[in-house]
Parts: sequence; structure tokens; C-alpha cells
Amino acid sequence: MNDASQHSSAVVIGGGYGGVTLARALDEHAHVTLVEPKDAFVHNVAALRALVEPTWLPRIFLPYDQLLAHGTVVRERAVHVDADQVVLASGQHLSPDYIVLATGSTYPFPAKSDEPNTVDAIGRYRAAHTNLERANRVMLLGAGAVGLELAGEIAAAWPDKHIVLVDLADQILPGPYDQRLRDELHHQLDNLGVERVMGHALAHLPDIPPGEAGTFTVTTTAGTRIEADIWFRCHGITPVTDYLGDELMAARTHDGYLKVTPSSRSSDSTGSTPSVISRTSTPTRPAWPPDRPRSWPPIFRHTLPEPPSTPTTTPPHP
Repeated sequence: MNDASQHSSAVVIGGGYGGVTLARALDEHAHVTLVEPKDAFVHNVAALRALVEPTWLPRIFLPYDQLLAHGTVVRERAVHVDADQVVLASGQHLSPDYIVLATGSTYPFPAKSDEPNTVDAIGRYRAAHTNLERANRVMLLGAGAVGLELAGEIAAAWPDKHIVLVDLADQILPGPYDQRLRDELHHQLDNLGVERVMGHALAHLPDIPPGEAGTFTVTTTAGTRIEADIWFRCHGITPVTDYLGDELMAARTHDGYLKVTPSSRSSDSTGSTPSVISRTSTPTRPAWPPDRPRSWPPIFRHTLPEPPSTPTTTPPHP
């Protein structure tokens, strides 16, 4: 057996798709420490399906205890990282040969969960599911990929619910997409009876928090009134880079991502951080086989059955 302790050391910060993939790949070749505050990997790609199909919930939270054969998973949060040192919330200092930034991004619930404990996270999804099941009218704030997918999931599970997509943008799925894709999505949304209110912001957000039950009425800046019994925020990706030290903080782009070289090494304007490798520069899709977009990650040694496959009418969540 390869003795990883005889090799270089690496600290991987973040236990999402990029972090666990790289930690497993390095496990035989370096002494790996994965730093992650959650107690389990969350298969976020299936989160919206799990909201409407809660039987999926126990199967999208995969404990880290079987991830590494030689390395260590530290359930901690990094609070300061510079070119050669990681400081954890507990005060512990780590000085590895390589630091990998794989903290990715946050996104509003239910597309991503910010609960550190699996029990609490599942409880929140179950509560939101119960509220959603009882609602007659659903408002989704954001008509990008997440809003479209959640609309499709809700419509597939409860065809009689009225769903309204609201977005400041003039068109659904903003971005560099072929208009023929939007045309097809509009056709499918029409068949599902999904209302779209586009081109104007809400004058104010509902008084009721997202995912909680309660009838409310809001108005767009154009005067359109929307009444619903529950709503979800389907926009707002935010890169997690607030723990970076001064040099690395200075290397961030205007929208918060970390600039990297073509080899994914992070650097400030002087190029003085050669030991830091970043996976936070751009959002990435999980590297699942393209013919199995909702299959289980091959990096885990779990022998769970595949989740049931139900056709969806909208593009998969990125």
C-alpha cells in the first residue's frame, strides 16, 4: 500500500464536488486534509427533486467517513488562508505544501442547503415540502436555470398548483443561450400552465420567509399583483472567498471570484502565491457521465440503489 505520509501534504478547503473529487484523487499520493464544516457531502444536483420527492433526502446526504482511505476529514471552517497557511475557526494552524481552494459558492435554499448538520438539513427540506404540498399558488423569484427546473419539478409532482415565475430580466434563462432553447422552454411552460411575469422587479419582497407557508400579495414595479401561498428565491449565486488573506483577496475579480492562471494556480498581481490552487474561479458542473445526469457520484464507496428516475421538463440545475 502506498504510504501517503511519505509524500507532500495538501489541505483541500471545501467538501463539495470539486473538493471531494480532488481529495480522493490525491489520497494515494499525498497526505490530504479535507476541511469542511458539514458532516456530509450534499448532492446538490438532486436537491430540487428531493424537495418535491422527500424519499430522496437520506440519499443525497453522503457522510464523509468513507471518502478517504489515508487522509483526514476535519469538520471545521477555514477563517483565514494565505499563500502558505490555513487558519481554522478553532484557532488551529495548518501549513501544508499545497492549499486547494474548493469552497465553491452559496445559493439560496432549496437549491443548496447551508445547514451544517444532516439531521437539521433534512428537517428543513421536509418542512418546506409539507408547506409546498399544502400551497395552491407558488411564486418562484428568478427565471434562470434553477427557477425553471424547480417550476418543472413542482408541476410534475403537483399538476394542479399554479406556479408563477418572476424575474427582472425580459426573458427566461438569461445568458448566452440559443433563442430556440427559450422558445422550446416557453412551449413547455405553456403546456404546464406556468405563468411568467417578466421585465420588472418586485416593489418589495413577501413578509413571509422563503419556504414557509402563508398567503401573501406582492406587486411588481409595473403594478402587476401576484398572490401566492409560498415562495422560493431562485437566484443569487455567491462565491465563497471571504476567508482569503490580503494577498489572495486582492486577486479576486469584481464579482468575487478568484483569478487563476491557466494551470488553476491562484496568484496576486505579483504572482507570489504558487502553492495555492483554486477551484473557485468559475462555477463548474459536476463531472457525471453525460448519459446519467442524476446518477450517484462515483467517488463514494456507498452501495445505495439509484434514485427513481422521473422525466423533467426543464434543463438540469447547473
